[in-house]
Amino acid sequence: MRGVVSVGLDVVDVRDVETSIAHFGERYLSRVFTPSEIAYATSASNPSTMARRLGARFAAKEATLKALCASDCGISPRSIEVVRRNDGSTELTLSGPAFAAAHAAGAPSLALTMTHEGYLAAAVVIAHTPMRRSRIWRKQ
Repeated sequence: MRGVVSVGLDVVDVRDVETSIAHFGERYLSRVFTPSEIAYATSASNPSTMARRLGARFAAKEATLKALCASDCGISPRSIEVVRRNDGSTELTLSGPAFAAAHAAGAPSLALTMTHEGYLAAAVVIAHTPMRRSRIWRKQ
């Protein structure tokens, strides 16, 4: 595979998500997550599952920014959406500033994997940027 691969990784303490929901409620949810992400998370039968689902999605948003080298660009987390496919796998949908950052980075392809266990949620995003030739940097 030719090109450049950039990887973003993020780990979230689900208790932080629980605390944010308890303190800020709908205001927190609507500032960070899209309506479909909230709907999926709140379809869980208990609050801890909801927090784990949201924690994994928060980690995916942060990992996406890292993979695109856009962590300091002020991109709204709502412009990065985790979409659940019918087979249970997930993919990313970017809009607005996140889409523009991916376009500017030349990264038309993003791969996502997420997990959650206990109080931890994690996500890895891989961005592949096709290039004509790879660069190898040498220390002189």
